[in-house]
Amino acid sequence: MLDKTPVSTVGILYFYPAQAGFVSTALGNKPVFTETIDASQGQEFHTVVICTTRTTPFHSSEDKKQPFQNGSQEPDFIEDHRRLNVALSHTKQLCVILVYLKTAWNSDEWSQLIAAVPARAIHKAQVFINQLHSDN
Repeated sequence: MLDKTPVSTVGILYFYPAQAGFVSTALGNKPVFTETIDASQGQEFHTVVICTTRTTPFHSSEDKKQPFQNGSQEPDFIEDHRRLNVALSHTKQLCVILVYLKTAWNSDEWSQLIAAVPARAIHKAQVFINQLHSDN
């Protein structure tokens, strides 16, 4: 997939800087923009991969009166609808979102996004991995 796409048209976007740095280092000189969602503002890519990996679960939306882990009544930035909009708006043709569905369903923002995706467009990770290996 990486070798078949022109230089400036693949963006791998992360919520966390450490993850972006790790993957950028692992990719070496591959022609891929690998950065945080915030750092990618103002850019568009034909293909965008949004990575949502985190060590804590998405916040539960069941009790709105409970403060979130960051100490405020506001959701943390992975669930901020403005940040999700920025991430999604970078895509021209294909947007791949890597998310653990079981925890994402606990978030109002993420569950609404997932519900809007046609069932035929949701794939298990193994299908995606198999496709990557078949391209080599």
